[in-house]
Amino acid sequence: MRSWRNRMARDTPPDRRPPDRRRIALRLAGGACAGWLALHALGGLQVFEAFPILGRLPWWPIAGSLGALIALTRLRAGIWAAAILLWLLSWGVAWTPLAGNLLRGVAREDPLGPADAVVVLSSTIREDGSLPPRARGRVGQGLKMLEQGYARILVVTRLRPPLPSAVPAIREEMRRAEQNWAIEEVGPVQTTREEAVAVARLARQRRWQRVVLVSNPSHLRRAGRLFEAQGLPVLCSPAPPPDYAYPVPRTPQERQAAFRDWLYETYHARSSRPHDSPSSRGAESR
Repeated sequence: MRSWRNRMARDTPPDRRPPDRRRIALRLAGGACAGWLALHALGGLQVFEAFPILGRLPWWPIAGSLGALIALTRLRAGIWAAAILLWLLSWGVAWTPLAGNLLRGVAREDPLGPADAVVVLSSTIREDGSLPPRARGRVGQGLKMLEQGYARILVVTRLRPPLPSAVPAIREEMRRAEQNWAIEEVGPVQTTREEAVAVARLARQRRWQRVVLVSNPSHLRRAGRLFEAQGLPVLCSPAPPPDYAYPVPRTPQERQAAFRDWLYETYHARSSRPHDSPSSRGAESR
């Protein structure tokens, strides 16, 4: 009986032989490991911090299951190739000047001059009305521009309810800095395009000629383009990011954070093109 089975196995074409369970198990395990390896590399690139909605999914079982399924197909070599490429990219971002170079490609910083107002774009605000680090950095840069004499009015944008106004927190920042500037608030807004429309409307009412625009570096090229599409000239002044040195990130962690901001802005640049209608929804300000 055994010799008959051996003879049948030799005579059966390779593509018609029954699959070896051990080989299948090894492929499943290898595919799952490749999926987890790719997921770990994406974490190092801070993809889930750039797009928080993705972080809500249970990625570890998803990546393992997807890798295992692909391992049973003719694409099984591709899952390992993708994992290796992602790891090489993650290494390049953390240990080379790549992230800084990419960031400078989406940043904008203009020579400053007199303006009618300093506009600080919204980032986010806590439910208790306090400013998180990124928003505090923007406000601090806006107050610095006022103190240096580029303008005498601060314009801020209010996010949509239920988020509170940032004006009380900004007043507190002014009190600590022993400053007292006029504040104009426009909104509510949700996107950078809506901010541009609201500020441009105020500028037309006040007959302003140009404003100093403050946001984080990676946001300013896109934001400046949207404001100028509304007919309002701007001078862009980047606020120091809270988690990396600009324009040259110094450590692997800083380079990963810079790559995160570049990735976010690159993805959302398409939805913020100037020829879109002002009422269209674009990407949220970071």
